[in-house]
Amino acid sequence: MIAIRLGTHHKEEEQAIALIALLRRYPGACDEVWLCSEYGFPPMEVHCKAAAKWERVAELFRNEGFRVSLQISNTIGHGAYMRNLDNRGLLEDISARRMVGANGKEAKFCFCWFDEAFRAYCADMVKAYAKTKPFCVWVDDDLRADNHFPVDYGCFCEDCIDRFNKEQGQNFTRETLVSALDGDVSVRKAFVEFTKAGLSSFTKLLTHAVHEVSPDSFLGYQYAQIYGYDGDDRKYIFDAMFIEGKAPKSRPGGGFYTDHRPTDLIEKQFLVGYSNFRLPSYVTEIRPEVENTPDVPYGKTVYGTCLEAALYFAGGANRISFATLMTEYEPLYYHARFLESFAQARPYWEKMASENEKTRPAGVSPALPKEGYLRPVSSDSGFLSWAQHTWHRAALGGFYNGFPMCYDDNAPLVLLSAENIAGMTKAERKALAFRPVITDVEGFAAFCKAEGLSCVEFVRAKGPCREVFLTGADKGAGWNVPLGHEGPGPLAISRLPQGAEILSRFDGLPFDGEVGVASALVPMDGARWAVIGTGLWDRVVSSAKRRQIWAAAEAVCKEAFPAKIEQPAQVGLFARQNEKGQTTSVSVLHYGLGPSETPLTLRVFRPKGSVAKAWSHTRQNIRLLSSAEGDSLLITLPKMNGWDMLTVFLEG
Repeated sequence: MIAIRLGTHHKEEEQAIALIALLRRYPGACDEVWLCSEYGFPPMEVHCKAAAKWERVAELFRNEGFRVSLQISNTIGHGAYMRNLDNRGLLEDISARRMVGANGKEAKFCFCWFDEAFRAYCADMVKAYAKTKPFCVWVDDDLRADNHFPVDYGCFCEDCIDRFNKEQGQNFTRETLVSALDGDVSVRKAFVEFTKAGLSSFTKLLTHAVHEVSPDSFLGYQYAQIYGYDGDDRKYIFDAMFIEGKAPKSRPGGGFYTDHRPTDLIEKQFLVGYSNFRLPSYVTEIRPEVENTPDVPYGKTVYGTCLEAALYFAGGANRISFATLMTEYEPLYYHARFLESFAQARPYWEKMASENEKTRPAGVSPALPKEGYLRPVSSDSGFLSWAQHTWHRAALGGFYNGFPMCYDDNAPLVLLSAENIAGMTKAERKALAFRPVITDVEGFAAFCKAEGLSCVEFVRAKGPCREVFLTGADKGAGWNVPLGHEGPGPLAISRLPQGAEILSRFDGLPFDGEVGVASALVPMDGARWAVIGTGLWDRVVSSAKRRQIWAAAEAVCKEAFPAKIEQPAQVGLFARQNEKGQTTSVSVLHYGLGPSETPLTLRVFRPKGSVAKAWSHTRQNIRLLSSAEGDSLLITLPKMNGWDMLTVFLEG
């Protein structure tokens, strides 16, 4: 369940013995430790000496009942900050070819995965550490094609370009290739496949090196799928690690080293969720990592560390790892507070992990293309802009509107943004017309343009707007839409298909004499769409605007929602359902500062049972007051503090 990554200082026996003594005091806080290779690219004898020390330390931990795994700290190289490390092995002993970026810059401490000297060095390094006979060998997240500062995207060295030209029968230079990647989708697809093949070959080299020395070891991949430069998933890496009977393991996510900006944690949670969504089905162990580097009191609190772990379990994890002991800046008694809390939180995490094995995430899903990196891009959209993922706006926009969000191709309601339309195939767009969708006017216009629909017309406001609500309890209320520092006003609908229901208008505004429709329920081929004029992606809206968005979404697909919070509050939800479509649990994150300002009521639709119990890492198995109302259960939540999270399990 719980793994802790060790630092290089723990290869010294006295350090390991002291840590083992501390771990004994907190049973349940740790089941597994990860040894680590030396950081940087030192001479091979440095690796061999370190590995020999780790062999002895590994036996110490095994003798105390801990499982022992291994982290390969770097392969290709993380970036320029590695200049602080010993890199003599590749910079002096061996003349390895460095990575070159699309911008022509060279990464002095990152290397081309095709270079034979580099590949031989990495294989020998892995074999040295594999002598520790690790349960699993985790390859760190520099096994990637992007983010090797100062190289954003690689590799564009002369050898790589020559290889690609020979493969494709072309004569590209770096400059003409980069231009073609933006303008020619066929070249882009071919180059992405070329990049994936190179990284796959390198990964297979590492996999075979491990099994040559330690055939019983599993492989695991640590990765932060922030970009889509190498396609929309990392299946090709997992495929390269796959050995029959030994499916590889996943450690998604990366970063969030301090809790100074806690909303970044929400974005990381959705990054982890996206990575889980794109996993091949044979990968069943999902172990995100909470990283506290440099492991000091002024970075991340014990509470924040446990909250982060709980969020990953809410997003589908079934294991957890911690990088909280990698430095020796602080005394062991500082780390003891973390271990004590891990042991205390363990029953909660185990309950969520068990729940995840039997259920699936539920709620509204972003509508995502299968191959979004192939979307056309404009010349003014930025350098290789197609390499950016496009899940952020829809996933985070839905979350901050209070929707229980998930990633699910079969979700009953999907949230569509304009940038995702651009990456969809005609078949993907056609399928959307038969599904309930919530989108904004920009997304609806992008869909209509792509499909050539003439029954809908749009008009652009030339000044600031006021959206006036025409239906519901908030009829007559409105939401002002000021102009930004630059650019035009919002897009409105000037013509709708027959059968559409208008929800709001932009009134009395400069539309060249036309009055624009802001929001509407629009009939499509096989379902209705909720088209929202403004505020769909905004974190801060009025209560009336939030109610309008929710009412529109429920009008097109009420069954999409497993749960909702009844009061206006800064609360986000993550829900799970069983195969019968019953809601089995709802994790509630109160992300406001200070205690919740009003008693919170959670409405759970289609609950598995009528008994609601709250769990968190500080409170466990608390029965909550609940009452049935139709097909839903109204649950009174305990008072929640700022950045507080609990999970409500439905039983009985």
